[in-house]
Amino acid sequence: HVFKGFINGNGTSEPAGLLHATKGAEVGVTADALELVRSAAASGDIIYAACSSAGLAILRLTGEGKVEEISYGPQKFAGDLKVRDGKLYVAEGADGLGIYDITDPANPREITHFTNLGKWVNLCLWVTVPNERYIAVSQRLSGYTFLDVKDFPKYRVAFQFSNCPGWDRYIANEVSKDDKCLYGVAHKGAVWVDLSGDKPSVSPKDNDLQVRQTSGVTHYKNGTA
Repeated sequence: HVFKGFINGNGTSEPAGLLHATKGAEVGVTADALELVRSAAASGDIIYAACSSAGLAILRLTGEGKVEEISYGPQKFAGDLKVRDGKLYVAEGADGLGIYDITDPANPREITHFTNLGKWVNLCLWVTVPNERYIAVSQRLSGYTFLDVKDFPKYRVAFQFSNCPGWDRYIANEVSKDDKCLYGVAHKGAVWVDLSGDKPSVSPKDNDLQVRQTSGVTHYKNGTA
């Protein structure tokens, strides 16, 4: 589904290029203060939208193909989110990475918060869960951090690299062939990270891409990115 409107505090919709959402009636914000949805994911008929400083919006897709607002999460900021294996992962800015149980999709329950994301990481802006063992997060200036969650909910910082992924989405959502995942490095191109060993590593033999700059990466089902 492509959302071509926004939902404001009083439940009305107006044309727009992207889905927007605001706490509107709850905090007295008018439609002029709508926040951009940076990411969205679904579990069944429930849609989660990361609405920047408006937090997490929880919506339901109705049988008529429309979207109705259910509630907002407690997050002060939601920059990105992912759904995988019954869990919702939310990049919550200065509050780190929140992980929620969505067994009941309309009512996420907090499992844990990861706040110590490694040296120099003070904002969690993007998140991806490329496989069952690793979670990768990024912020604007301090690159990517890979968290080993083999013993979840315990975790450890397993690997960090790059210095400036920027504001945009530079992380592929899934691993590709040979358990590798493509990551962008702003003005330097893109690199493959090998997740098959005991520790993530940049895979030199795959990193001869003749790309000077990346603005985003994505994963395809045929194993390419």
